[in-house]
Amino acid sequence: MLRCDLHTHTSYSDGTKSPQELIKLAQERGIKILGITDHDEIAGIEEAMEFASKVGIKIIPGIELSSIYHDIDVHILGYMIDYKYQELKDFLQYIKDIREKRAYRIVEKLKEFNIHIPLDILKKHAGYGAIGRPHIARAMKELGYINDVSEAFDKYIGYDKPAYVPKFKLSIREAIDLVHKYGGIAILAHPDLIKDRKDEIIQKTLEWKIDGFEIWHPDNEPETREYLLKLAENHHLVLTGGSDFHGENKIGYELGTPVLYCEIKDKEIKVECHD
Repeated sequence: MLRCDLHTHTSYSDGTKSPQELIKLAQERGIKILGITDHDEIAGIEEAMEFASKVGIKIIPGIELSSIYHDIDVHILGYMIDYKYQELKDFLQYIKDIREKRAYRIVEKLKEFNIHIPLDILKKHAGYGAIGRPHIARAMKELGYINDVSEAFDKYIGYDKPAYVPKFKLSIREAIDLVHKYGGIAILAHPDLIKDRKDEIIQKTLEWKIDGFEIWHPDNEPETREYLLKLAENHHLVLTGGSDFHGENKIGYELGTPVLYCEIKDKEIKVECHD
């Protein structure tokens, strides 16, 4: 088995490192298998594949889809997806366009609080990805409106705050079906970040043909891991894990933590935790 991290983000979504920078860091940390799972985005995968092939790292093409269940955020990881399929690219571009319009509505709302963010600064923070709330927050910090990124969410753009605008999201079932449609393995991401009705949601994902659970994640509690291990054993599901690395956007989530080892054969993933 080889050292791996199956949950990472690049500057194509809300990470701060380009695919090449991420791969260089993975190389420094002895990681041989790297899952690129940008939020609702696959545009960075080809760049990652090309560079990784030169340094002996295997890229697992993936995505992290945002979905919703009764106003509760639920993320679905998709591994081994056919990222070259044009229909998938077109659908994700449609989502990206909707979300950029949402971002501009948030920026307009912020003007009511005398917060003015130039478009060029927003685009600088967004990089290749769609403009989202993390980019707005970083722009606010750069312009001196807030002291840190969390303040933007706590005061202005977090859920139910005055400049918040609801986000377009798939249902959980739609997200799972989308991963399957394009040949992927659908995994319930970081279950302990589900804020309400967690057990009900886990059971619903089983009903909707989830392929596995991300049990090794910095936010998962030991009791959750044990519960999901038993469920996975009973339903013959895949177990995965990763750091959820975002670079400077998510402090405390270090690439390669937890320490995982993987074996990948065709569409089969086997992961062990050595922490």
